[in-house]
Amino acid sequence: MKYISLEYHLKQSYISPCDDSILNSQTYKRTKEPTKKGGDMNRTILHSDCNCFYASVELLHHPELRGKPVAVGGNPEARHGIVLTADYTAKRYGVKTGMALWQAKQICPDIIFLPARMDLYLRFSKMAQEIYSEYTDKVEPFGIDESWLDVSESAGIKGEGYSIAKEISER
Repeated sequence: MKYISLEYHLKQSYISPCDDSILNSQTYKRTKEPTKKGGDMNRTILHSDCNCFYASVELLHHPELRGKPVAVGGNPEARHGIVLTADYTAKRYGVKTGMALWQAKQICPDIIFLPARMDLYLRFSKMAQEIYSEYTDKVEPFGIDESWLDVSESAGIKGEGYSIAKEISER
């Protein structure tokens, strides 16, 4: 029994909330896996990852901060905490997820720290899940900002996996 997996990482620059939308990367994965009866069954699995998720959602609510280095994390006044996520501007300075706030401030003196608002991120995560449900009922969330979508049975209605991935990314 063979399991063959082909992955195509779509390198196009999808628009993220940092740039006005929610999704910014997709992985298109076609698999050929054996069935119980010995035949092959083609599967199309998409991996959706909303990059810079917390920061991207915050930038939707604070458009005046676009183009400035932004990170969501602990409390800089209390001098503790870590970066939960940073936008692409902050990442260009070298700010990384898990970095102590004081370290992020050292390498990016103009960084703006925002407190985490999980209720807001959960709301946007639910919105993304609702989009996915328009393409398949076989969705496996992987954290708040990632999901695996089996769109194998959607091809006849919504198109091939690659076009579905592009369409979701554009939404």
